[in-house]
Amino acid sequence: MVLLVFFTIAIAFLRDLLDAGPKGTFSPSGLPGVLFEVPVMVVAAWALARLAVRPRSTLALLVALMSLTVPIDVVLTAAHLFVKARTRGWGQWSDQFARAPYGLAPLWFTVAASVCAVRLLEVPRRRWFPAALITGLLVAWPLTLARDRTLWWRSEPDPAGTAGYERLKALVTEDAFYRQPQLLQQQLASLKPGKKGVIDLYFIGVAAYAQQDVFMKEVHSVAKLFEERFGTEGRSLMLINNPATVGESPIASSTSLRLALKRVAEVMDRDEDILFLFITSHGSKEH
Repeated sequence: MVLLVFFTIAIAFLRDLLDAGPKGTFSPSGLPGVLFEVPVMVVAAWALARLAVRPRSTLALLVALMSLTVPIDVVLTAAHLFVKARTRGWGQWSDQFARAPYGLAPLWFTVAASVCAVRLLEVPRRRWFPAALITGLLVAWPLTLARDRTLWWRSEPDPAGTAGYERLKALVTEDAFYRQPQLLQQQLASLKPGKKGVIDLYFIGVAAYAQQDVFMKEVHSVAKLFEERFGTEGRSLMLINNPATVGESPIASSTSLRLALKRVAEVMDRDEDILFLFITSHGSKEH
């Protein structure tokens, strides 16, 4: 049993080592995720032995179930490394495709463990389905839960990450801290009130992501477009997160946006004027 646990850890470690390369750091925080399957197997073996009315066979079944994980892990790890090698250079898609083989693990193990339990415990035919159901619920499903199983982290610095850090650092200099409140107040104070009887358009542009210039350029382009076509000069305000503009434009934050909206609400005629809020940034599943 101890040897099987060792193999489980060794396979996970070897996978991460081959994936990340030799220059890395051991991560003990991944051990609970790797060993999570051990108590899961214990519970499943106990339940299946009870189902077959053979509680004395619990340990034998546990060893058999743990033994099944070794070849399955080996095959899936080999498939993972093969797919990643074949898709190298595909960017984030490489990782997506390389993780695909692991999606087969729950189904594969459910079938293998069910057959193993039926044969080892001599489960009657009428209880084959309950045995498969127990295996699926107590083993396959828990093993699909997200958990950290990484035992080896790459320690090489990421050039893109370093560059991104340097860009972000430019936003938090002492000069920027003292300059930003003044810049925001200047822009807020420069907003002109709308003309009575005329539908005036107000524009607030927000470039929220600082590590790429494209969002800053989008806000500048849209603001210019609104000034040319809709006459928003004097009624336009830009909040930009970018190292290039941190000394001349207010940064985009929840506070600056709240103050900008409040100021526009004060100067515009809310019965006839229009506010156009333009926000550009990267998205996510939660945003």
